[in-house]
Amino acid sequence: MYALTFSNVFSDLLQAQGGDDSSSEGVSRAVGEWVDAATQGDQRAAERLVAHLYPTVSKILRGRLPQHLAEEDVAQDVFVKMFAKLSQYRREVPLEHWVSRIAVTTCLNAVRGKRHRLELRLSDLSDGEQAILDNRPETEPSSRTPDEQMASKELLSKLLNHLSAKDRMIIEMIELEGRTSEEAASVLGISSIALRVRATRARAKLRRHLTTLMQLPRS
Repeated sequence: MYALTFSNVFSDLLQAQGGDDSSSEGVSRAVGEWVDAATQGDQRAAERLVAHLYPTVSKILRGRLPQHLAEEDVAQDVFVKMFAKLSQYRREVPLEHWVSRIAVTTCLNAVRGKRHRLELRLSDLSDGEQAILDNRPETEPSSRTPDEQMASKELLSKLLNHLSAKDRMIIEMIELEGRTSEEAASVLGISSIALRVRATRARAKLRRHLTTLMQLPRS
């Protein structure tokens, strides 16, 4: 078992990214060498893998975990699982892709059972979020103030919270992160057809929530 710590691995990442070999081929070759060494128990190689992969794992976990769970704790769980299975990695896909699947499964397990109401209520929204809702047809996103942009982000997050964990992840990957359907499906471990069906249904749910909110009487 690797004694994983995150306080010093980022200095390793900086060292790993230094030098002349900055091409994707060079990085891929270095990652392969770290994988080989880590499977043999090389602690230094394991730390370099954590440093290299942490941004990928963090991007999946951030904003998707219940408040009582710390991102770093769940990330450490991801890496414990990764190292336990590292000897099974066959390099048919990039390591980042393989670890993303572990991170997604770990994240979904962490949020499984978290209840969400079927409908969002006006009382759930701040004044700023209600203002964004009321002015939505007239206000261009690019013309919003920083406070309005923050309120808009929070409103979107609350709408997304009323989707299942997997549906939310699908929408975020496609609409917010710009992944293709094929990329998102591969990370989530489902077919691209199944993903498109779920994405269509999730968008319909979001539209229903938004329409309901806009039609509610204001006090």
